[in-house]
Amino acid sequence: MLILKGTALGANYIEKEGHCYYFNDIGCDINDARDACQTIFGNNQEGKLYEPMTSRIYDMVFGAFSSKTSSQVWIGAHDTTNEGQFTYFSGGPLQYANWYDNEPNDYGSGEDCVEIYTTHAGQWNDDGCNTIQPSICEKVEQGE
Repeated sequence: MLILKGTALGANYIEKEGHCYYFNDIGCDINDARDACQTIFGNNQEGKLYEPMTSRIYDMVFGAFSSKTSSQVWIGAHDTTNEGQFTYFSGGPLQYANWYDNEPNDYGSGEDCVEIYTTHAGQWNDDGCNTIQPSICEKVEQGE
């Protein structure tokens, strides 16, 4: 079991190509999920919701965590600033996207945060940011 910043991460933790990821199985809304990632991995942008940048890394991360839940899972993207223009919470436009058919659709004019459909091969959906569900955290490497 790996101990990182005093937290025993255990089976919900993986390391891929120098990046650390954690499956937070405690359901929370998007803001609490973001706070939890900072608690798990540290403040000052060291810990954040996972921000997929490439399909290759995304496939590895999704593959490692997909069997841990049958629900949706938060990742670190949203369009709360500009409807229809999804960005990472840390800033900048999406470098990679994996939307499910007919998504994003802002159903009901209130879906501004991005989740992974674990039951649909890891494709993405936009959902209300207050939805309670698990999340994936990422530890940002220093200097990136």
